[in-house]
Amino acid sequence: MNRLPAWVDAHLSPAVRAVVVDERGALAELDFPGSKVRPHMIGHRDVAVACGLFWDGVTEGTLNHRGQIELTKAVLGAKQRPMMAGQASGWDGKAPNSSVLIACTLALFGVSVERPTRPRPSTKHQVVRVLR
Repeated sequence: MNRLPAWVDAHLSPAVRAVVVDERGALAELDFPGSKVRPHMIGHRDVAVACGLFWDGVTEGTLNHRGQIELTKAVLGAKQRPMMAGQASGWDGKAPNSSVLIACTLALFGVSVERPTRPRPSTKHQVVRVLR
């Protein structure tokens, strides 16, 4: 069954327009087109960037949370795994409570990156004259 579970769709507020999904993760197999949200699929490079953002935020003290016990346990028990031939690292998905940490890392990535802007058509009419 690859459809998005109804309880997931029901718990997403109308303010949520997109979710960040690791294209190699299990959630990438779900059927999002029938949902109210669209997935923003990211590859291994973006996953490495996301983990770096999270790591930097925790070590620099600029990333805080509201005291969720599950997230605290996940951060304290986090294990890194090498990625991209040792040039980057990601979270070890086999570590206890890693799913909470991975979800928060992807969410941080989603709010941290700038969305590319689409070029808007000009409202001015341009006239091209060919001179002979």
